[in-house]
Amino acid sequence: MMIINGIQINTIEHLRDLMMQQQYDFTDHVLLNVKKASDEVDPYVYEKIEQRNASVPLDRICGSGHPNYAGSTWRFILESAERINKNLQEAINNPNYYINHAQHQSDSDVISYVKIKDDYYVEAGNHRTTISKFLLPLYGKTVLDNVTVSEYKIDHELKELYEQLERVIEEAKFENHIILKIESCSVDSKSWINIDSNTTLIPHETTLKVTFVGKDVMSFQDPRSAQTKGKINLLIDAIKLKRSFSRFFSSNPYLKLL
Repeated sequence: MMIINGIQINTIEHLRDLMMQQQYDFTDHVLLNVKKASDEVDPYVYEKIEQRNASVPLDRICGSGHPNYAGSTWRFILESAERINKNLQEAINNPNYYINHAQHQSDSDVISYVKIKDDYYVEAGNHRTTISKFLLPLYGKTVLDNVTVSEYKIDHELKELYEQLERVIEEAKFENHIILKIESCSVDSKSWINIDSNTTLIPHETTLKVTFVGKDVMSFQDPRSAQTKGKINLLIDAIKLKRSFSRFFSSNPYLKLL
C-alpha cells in the first residue's frame, strides 16, 4: 500500500499525476549522453572503481547510457516510456523498494550508474531512476541508497597540462603546424600503442624522445619561437612524467593538434 502525505495511492494515473504536480526543476531537463561525457575525459582516466551499496544524490543524476533515453526528458520517461506503467504499479504495490531501497537480490534487480566528475549517468534502471527522482522527495529523501556506482577517476593534473599546451600553441599563432617526431629510446615489444597513423608505434611505458621536425614553422632565430619551444618542451616533459601518459597519447589527437 502506498500512502503519500496521508493520501492513499491506488492507481498508476493517481501516482503519476501527483508526481507531475510537484513541478520539479528537473522535469523537462534533457538527459545527457554518457558516451559524450566519457569521451571528453577518457584520455585522462587512470582508474575505474566499482562501488556496491553506494548512495547517489538524486539531483546529480543527469543522463543515461541508453540510446532510447539520452536526449529525452524525465517527463517523457515518466509519461511515455515503454513499460513505465509496470514500474509504477510495482512502486504502488511495494513503495518500500524505493523509500528504503533494499540491497539488490539478483543481477536483474541492479540499479547502477557511471560517475564522471560529480555527475551520475544511468547504466541500468532508467525507469526506476525516473520514479525515484519524482517519488523520493515526496518522502523527504534526496538520495537513492544501495546502488552500484562505477566511478571514472580522472587525472586532473594531466588534463590541466594538456590544456596549457593547447593554450601555448594557440597563443604562438604559428603559420604552419608544428610536427612532433616521437622516438622510443628503448623497446618493449610486449605492448605497443599506435599513436597516429602517420607516426611510428610507441612501446608502452618506455622512455620517449620528443623532437621538433617540419619546414618553415617559424624562424628559430626568433626569440618568441625559442621561448615557445621551451614552454612546449617543459609541458611535454611534465606530461611524460604522468603515469597515464601512454594512454593520453593513444587516446588524444595530440599530434594532429600540434
